[in-house]
Amino acid sequence: YPNIERYKKKWKANEKERNDKKELVFNGALKTFDKKVTAYRKKLISLGEYLHELSIRTSGVATEVETFRSAWQLEQSLDWDRVQRERSLALDRLVRVLTKGESQELMAQGVAYRTGTLPHSQFYGNLRKLFSNKGVPLSDYPSLRDYLQYVLLSESIKPDQLFKEANALEKEAYDRLARSEKERELIVEARQSYLVGKLLDFSLTKEEWEEYKKVRGAQSVVRRRNIQYSNHALRTTDYGLPLSFESFYRHAEARDQAMAENLLAAIEKHDAKVTVLVAGGFHSKGIQHYLFDETSPLRTTDHGPRTQSEVRSPWSVVRGQPDNREAPYSVVSFIPKITKLDKATGSDYLSVFAQEKTPLEKLFKGETLFLPPPRWTAVLLARFHLLAQAVIVNLNPKPIFIRL
Repeated sequence: YPNIERYKKKWKANEKERNDKKELVFNGALKTFDKKVTAYRKKLISLGEYLHELSIRTSGVATEVETFRSAWQLEQSLDWDRVQRERSLALDRLVRVLTKGESQELMAQGVAYRTGTLPHSQFYGNLRKLFSNKGVPLSDYPSLRDYLQYVLLSESIKPDQLFKEANALEKEAYDRLARSEKERELIVEARQSYLVGKLLDFSLTKEEWEEYKKVRGAQSVVRRRNIQYSNHALRTTDYGLPLSFESFYRHAEARDQAMAENLLAAIEKHDAKVTVLVAGGFHSKGIQHYLFDETSPLRTTDHGPRTQSEVRSPWSVVRGQPDNREAPYSVVSFIPKITKLDKATGSDYLSVFAQEKTPLEKLFKGETLFLPPPRWTAVLLARFHLLAQAVIVNLNPKPIFIRL
C-alpha cells in the first residue's frame, strides 16, 4: 500500500471539514457529547470516562457497562498503599489459623494462580471464602475487601458484550440529542467516515467491518459477490479509496472458508475426536458459520455434514451458552491472555485480529496487571513461611483500568 499516507491525508482533510461543519450544525448538548466520543476515539479520555458519559446520556439497561463502571469507580476510590498494608496484616493473621491441609491447599492454589492455570476470579473468590470460614473478617480490612471486590468485578466483564452495549448506548445518545434532520445526516456521515478511517488503519473489528459493508456505495468491492481475490483493482470507491483496502478484509473472509474446509478435511483424515484450531478472533464467527450454518456452502462438500439433521446448532458450549440440541460437534471458543502490544502506537495485523479488537481484555487479563512480585529475600523468608509468601505475592495490587 505505497499510497496509504496520501489517502490518510485526504481522509484527515475531509474530517477537518466535517468537524468544522459540526460546529455550525450541532446544537450545544450534541456538540458536547460528540466531542467526548471523539476524545475517546483519539485516546484522550479513558474507557471509564467514555462509558460514564454514555450512561448519563441514556436510559438503556447495559449490564456489562454497569459492571465496568462499578469496578472503575472502585478503582478511583482505592488507596493502594493502604491496600498493601491491609493485605499483609490480613494474610499474616490468616496463616496463623490454617490447618496443615488448608495451608497446603492454599499454597497449591497460589502456585496454580502464578502459573496461569487458576484465573483471578477463582483464586480471589476462594481466598475471600477462606477469610470468612477462618474467622478473619474482611470488615477489619475495608481497603483489601474493596480490592477483592474490584478484582472479581473486573474478571466477570465480557469484553465483546461490553463494547456491543457501548455502541448501542452511543447510538441511543446521538438519537436523543439530535434535533434536526441536518444533525442526523451529519451524525451518520461522521460515523461512516470513522469507519473509513479505521479501514485505512486496517483496524476494523469484525462487527465494524459488517457495519461498514452495509453503508458502502454500489460500486464498492464489498457489494460484489463474485470477486477475484488475486485482483487488487485500481478503481476507486465513493470515498476515493482503492479497492485494495476493502479487499484486505475480503481476503480475510475468504480465509474463513478455507480454514473451515481444511479443518473438516483434517478431522476426517485423522478421524479426530478432539481438534484444536488456532486462529485470530476476527475469524472465529466466520469459521463457525462455514462449519455449522445451514446456509453454508460446506454443507454439501465432501467434508461437510452428511445429512440435514447434522446441520443443527453445533454449540454445546460457546462462551458459556448451553444448547441442548443434538449436533455433530461441540465447540469451545477460547480467547487467550494478551497482556501487551508490540507496537507503541497504531495497529498491527496480529494485534488487530487476535482478540476481535477488544482493548479492555488485553489490559485486565493477565498477571502483568499486578505489581511485580517482591524478590525472595532472607528477611522475608525468616518472617513468613512459604505459604504466606506465596499468597502475599499473588495479592500484590495494581489498578486494572487506570491505563484505559
